[in-house]
Amino acid sequence: MSNQETPFRTLCVIPARGGSKAVPHKNIVPVLGRPLLHYATTASLGATRVTRTVISTDSEEILELAKSYGPEVPLLRPAELATDSAPSHPVALHALREVEGQGDDAYDAVLLLQSVAPMVTPSDIDGVLGIMAETDADSCVTLATVGDLHPGKLKVLNDGVVKPYIETEVQWTRQLLPDVFIRNSSCYATRRSTLEAGDLYGEQIRGHVVPRERFVNIDDPIDVPIAEAMMRWVAAHSDDPWTASWISGDSE
Repeated sequence: MSNQETPFRTLCVIPARGGSKAVPHKNIVPVLGRPLLHYATTASLGATRVTRTVISTDSEEILELAKSYGPEVPLLRPAELATDSAPSHPVALHALREVEGQGDDAYDAVLLLQSVAPMVTPSDIDGVLGIMAETDADSCVTLATVGDLHPGKLKVLNDGVVKPYIETEVQWTRQLLPDVFIRNSSCYATRRSTLEAGDLYGEQIRGHVVPRERFVNIDDPIDVPIAEAMMRWVAAHSDDPWTASWISGDSE
């Protein structure tokens, strides 16, 4: 249990390598007039439970952008951790060791915050870290409901014949389908001991549910205008001042 005497220290790491094949220069592509990286970075800096935020990158251009958010934010990542196939676990460990090697006190957890999910908010981050601080979870991730893509509705084609994807399919009405969730690819918090044991998730994985209308990832060029349309809609229909800042500029 975290408290004022023993604070739960969290290092937020935003991976932002320079290379991207599907969306060139993805991390700095404009979204509603700002670099994509802006949204994850400002959300982390606005969260109350994050001790320090760093942008881990191999790109000089991104390092310069990171400096605009504060001198402690940029973190140079070695080239071998910036390839298409580089997993997240060594990126998180590298950031933890580099930051602590610079003189920071030890951290209890690392939060990987993905810039491809621009609709993340400080409350999402604090929700995940609150679960980590107040339970014995090895890790905690953000989740969203799958909506109409419920596995109970999915089909396969066998020689052109439609069959249920789940063999024991029940003809549920939409209202009676049990909730099913998917990781929404924004927040992944992992306890230090789990990372040092060589795992990103551990055995006990907890979840923090975020609204489905904020589930969008930018992986292909078409995702940029889709994300912008969704962000405008959410900003216009939410009473959260953070989401309103996406179109007003107040988060800067």
